[in-house]
Amino acid sequence: WSTPPRRTPSPSTRTRATTPRYARAAEFLDANGTVEYITREEDPMAAALVATGDLPAREVLLSLPGELAATLTDVEQDEELLALVQAGGCSELVSLALFVAKHGARQDAGGNSWRGLIESLPSSVDSPIFWSEEERARLLRGSPVAEEAGRRRAALEAQWDALNRAPVPGWLTEGRFMDGMSVVLSHAVFLPSVGCFALLPIVGDLEKTGSESGAVVDYDAASNMVTVTSSISLSPGDRVKVYDGRPNGELFMATGCVERANPSDFMTLNASLIPMDRLYTMKEEVATAMGFSSSVDFPIFEDRFTTQHLAYLRMSRITDAAQMAKVSFENDVIISQENEYEILQLLMGDLREFLQGYETGMEEDVKELQRTDLTRRERMAALLRLGEKRVLRGTMDGVRTRLAPIRGIPTKSGGLQDPNADLVEIFTAIEELPQAPGKLMDGFKSWLRGDNDPDFKSRR
Repeated sequence: WSTPPRRTPSPSTRTRATTPRYARAAEFLDANGTVEYITREEDPMAAALVATGDLPAREVLLSLPGELAATLTDVEQDEELLALVQAGGCSELVSLALFVAKHGARQDAGGNSWRGLIESLPSSVDSPIFWSEEERARLLRGSPVAEEAGRRRAALEAQWDALNRAPVPGWLTEGRFMDGMSVVLSHAVFLPSVGCFALLPIVGDLEKTGSESGAVVDYDAASNMVTVTSSISLSPGDRVKVYDGRPNGELFMATGCVERANPSDFMTLNASLIPMDRLYTMKEEVATAMGFSSSVDFPIFEDRFTTQHLAYLRMSRITDAAQMAKVSFENDVIISQENEYEILQLLMGDLREFLQGYETGMEEDVKELQRTDLTRRERMAALLRLGEKRVLRGTMDGVRTRLAPIRGIPTKSGGLQDPNADLVEIFTAIEELPQAPGKLMDGFKSWLRGDNDPDFKSRR
């Protein structure tokens, strides 16, 4: 590897990472001088990058020569890999996985120009995509990640079957393919200026964050360097994180890790038009004009709704064609109090049903995370579940806030109080119970809501 001019690093009181796969990269960082590897306290086998001194915003923290990056172009220049890619109809990321599998298998072969890159990468990454179905069911019950990770594993197995229809080289096995795929999903970085993914030493190990204060990785054509540039000022010892922007579920499936309090975290909730609705055709036309289909998975966040989600729900429950003119996907416009009450109650029901799918409540997850005997998988799965429940609970709080003015009553303080506040407390308590006796709980909740009492909603 070529290195930039040496800068004198500030002394660090933290433990430097000495794991073999970081050794050569650490030499490069010493020469670079702005950042260094340290051992992560939460994972001694992994490393973090920290600033070695005071650094201003928009400072180039790290520059790597472009020739160190492996991209699809490098795959296509290898006749053996190109033949595999074409035979298997492989995507860009799958092509890079084949690259990792080949050069990983031939790591000690003489003349392997990619040996340095391969040595800087892990041999595999523990993502739930590569867990057994039983392990996903045990640790991720209720989480949509369990089902999605299973689908992605099935897609990778189908990809391997496509590759294996023709004779494959001796170095390519299903295990090596899957290991290579796990490394690519975790360590490949997207370079916006050239619109491609790349495998690089050091950069793939950077921690990821959903905060826009994270550093930015890109390729600079003028200097032929891949750069990591800070978005905010850093002090000595500050950990360098790269802005990613994916929710924890996606991060977990790609890297096997989640970010605590990820600012970009969200989940999705489905909203659909009703096929038997006499206004279905009109609503479908409006939805199509706005870029939506008759069934949409909308993102839900811990602290906010999307205007489009609310607009779609309001439109789906309209019964008077004249009210269609009031639908707005740009502004938060209430169609009518009746319509708003209905869509908020339906939304609350969907959220409660979602929460019932989990085996544990938030308090149980918090207590579990305090245990010191958890495996890495158990800890990460608990963090994921806890984050998902916070999103769901935050959305439920937002629904209750919007319901208050509709069904609220004045209080002595001048505010509004839900006349069914006592029932809300009961619902909250029930949601914290283990969900094994689901049918009993559903029946109890139905009775509390007065589903079978037509006069219940009109009472005060």
